[in-house]
Amino acid sequence: MLHLSNIICFVLGWLTCVAHEQLYEQFENLGSTAEDDFIDVRHLQALKAEPFRGLAATEECRGALDALLGISPAVAQTIHAEIDRYSGDHQNRAVWAGTELSRHYKSKTFLQDAFVRLHNFLFAAKLLPLVEWGKGRGIDISSRSALAPWLLNATKVGRGTGYAGYHAGPSVISRLAINAYVLAERAHIAPGSVCLGWDSTEFVDLVPGCVREQSWALVFKNGKVKVDAAQRKLHADIASLVDASAVSSVPRFDLIICQEVFEHVRRPADGAKGLYNLLRSGGRVLFTVPFNSHFHLIPTDFFRYSLDGARSLLADAGLTVERTYKIGNSAIASGFMLGFGAGDFNFELMEQKLLQPVTEPVGSSQRWGRLPEALYVGTCVTARRPQS
Repeated sequence: MLHLSNIICFVLGWLTCVAHEQLYEQFENLGSTAEDDFIDVRHLQALKAEPFRGLAATEECRGALDALLGISPAVAQTIHAEIDRYSGDHQNRAVWAGTELSRHYKSKTFLQDAFVRLHNFLFAAKLLPLVEWGKGRGIDISSRSALAPWLLNATKVGRGTGYAGYHAGPSVISRLAINAYVLAERAHIAPGSVCLGWDSTEFVDLVPGCVREQSWALVFKNGKVKVDAAQRKLHADIASLVDASAVSSVPRFDLIICQEVFEHVRRPADGAKGLYNLLRSGGRVLFTVPFNSHFHLIPTDFFRYSLDGARSLLADAGLTVERTYKIGNSAIASGFMLGFGAGDFNFELMEQKLLQPVTEPVGSSQRWGRLPEALYVGTCVTARRPQS
């Protein structure tokens, strides 16, 4: 049986050979004429003098692999045993056939094709996705001191500190980003604000400007709107509030935090108008929606929203978009869909890409369509009801 380490060593060996041969050809071509005097001929001479080594030796390759993946000899033995275990049945043997790795004509390197093979093997072995939503794979508490302050604060607050429920808090990329978004926007909320949260007041309680004794929660309910003034709860379907007359007996709010709701709203245009109707003149909504997320029924799941889609939805309802943020990039979003948690990414990537401001107007966000950025987790939009 051909083990994973053998395959990767084979790949690394070929990369060594290919890189050497291509470099030799490039230098030889560039240094073939007297006019190419910007080429240091000593580089070419040294390259010619080095014998072609062929495939990397096994021990040398193993050292490169160990350094890349942090694999100790003991861990390597465990990995071998795991591959034996998970490739033992007929279905997985068909995927992990051990045939010689070849480079696809659309691949730049053998490493990419090795990743494709490993990806397919792990799914066949039911080892991917790692865990639902990345729950529990959060940032190690002992490492938090190395984080930027805004990211550090986001790991400590919002839905999830000690929370073991559906989204399990800041270990989940989308929830960590929402924490950071609310903390970034709360400075814009004036003291003495009456605020509305979704399902609970958990997020509005993070906003110093919200008066806790006057904060409400909207809880989903089909049918007739129910106002529970004693508990400060509004039981309603947000889309049913499209008509202003439907909210005649409902309080108006200076702030609404509507997090990860509108993928579940069947009539999103009506829902956006419902948000407008619940806001006081000059009131704001902090609005987050997924762009890439698992299918999840709460109680239904209808839509995903791009940067332009989320902004257009709110603008068409009469709201003025003030700020927009993009959650993640292609590296973070692809990991998120594979079950990576916040702790599975390096801090520099998280600090740069977890929550990115978007300043381009609708229809002008070409840079976000490039491959490193085109896949992302979600969209955050701060919008305001115009002063009347």
